[in-house]
This record gives sequence, structure tokens and C-alpha cells, in this order.
Amino acid sequence: MLIKRWVLILMSLAAVAQISIPALMVFDCERILTDGIPNKIRTAPIDPNDPFRGKYISLNFDNNYIDINDDTELKRNDKVYVSFQEDSLGFATIKNVSKVAPSDHHNYIKTRVLRASYYSSLNVNRVFIEFPFDRFYMKESKAPKAEALYNNRSRQDTVEVYALLMVDDGKFILKDVIYDGRSISDVVGE
Repeated sequence: MLIKRWVLILMSLAAVAQISIPALMVFDCERILTDGIPNKIRTAPIDPNDPFRGKYISLNFDNNYIDINDDTELKRNDKVYVSFQEDSLGFATIKNVSKVAPSDHHNYIKTRVLRASYYSSLNVNRVFIEFPFDRFYMKESKAPKAEALYNNRSRQDTVEVYALLMVDDGKFILKDVIYDGRSISDVVGE
């Protein structure tokens, strides 16, 4: 009888854990969406993607690098913290790249270095950052239209396209892709 009681208690604890862990993950995502710092990050056109990769838009970004004038040694695949700041047009740009998390603000993500190149003519080390939010998943029926709309625009287009990223203490959620001032889901849904 005592063994049955312990088995029942352990099974109950396992059931509570199985429910509470996903619930905490959802709660954390919702907290970032409501309390996170919004960042508008400009996107750039890319080549058509592989059709076997799924129903999403592949995103490429205009300014995924920063020029560093100090002695910071960064190389490919280094884990870094990227801080954002808002430019005069309201778009997020890279403010700083560091190997330690910033303690003075919450608007940063944890990622890695794609590559670093020294330019002697500029006397700077240009560090390219991997933005880990390069896929925007959509409804299966809308994704191909959105991908075509996104990829068919040229660099000369006046259509403004950017990713809306919510950021809080190194965590992020890609909330939407904005195409000419509207959600790309709404644009392709018409």
C-alpha cells in the first residue's frame, strides 16, 4: 500500500512538471511580447530560398555588422551580446558587441560572430553578427505569396520592409515583418 502511494505521488509530480514547464515557456514568450523593447531592423532582398525548408520567409538584414576601433579580439563563432540603439529614423542599429552581457540595459540579444575582418585603410575591425531571427513563419497558404513579395522587391524599391523584433535581456521574439507600413500577413491576405 505504501509503495502504491509513493508511485501515485511521483506520477502526480511528473504530470505537474509536464504541464508547468511548457506553461512557463509560453508565459516567458508572452512576457517578452508585452514587456520587451521593440526593435525595427531593416531587411534586405535575398536570393530565392530552397523550397524544402518549410513555410516561412527567409530574412536577410542590411546592417548586421559594427566597426570596432578598440582592441576587442573577436573571431568567427565567438559567443557575443549585441546591444541595439535606435537611429534617427527609428530603426535598430548595433550599438555594441561584447563578450559579457550588459548590466545597464535590457535591449540586447545573445548570438555569435559570423566573421571579423580588419580594414587597415579605416583602422577598424568590422565584425559581422549572426542574427538568429532569420525566419518568419506564417500560415501555409500565405507564406509562398509573402516570400515572393519579399524577394521580388529590388534594392531600388521605395517600399520599406523591416522585421519587428521584441527584445528583453538577451531573449527575443520575431513578432512580425512589416511591408510598406503593414503586416506582411495582411498584405498577402488581400
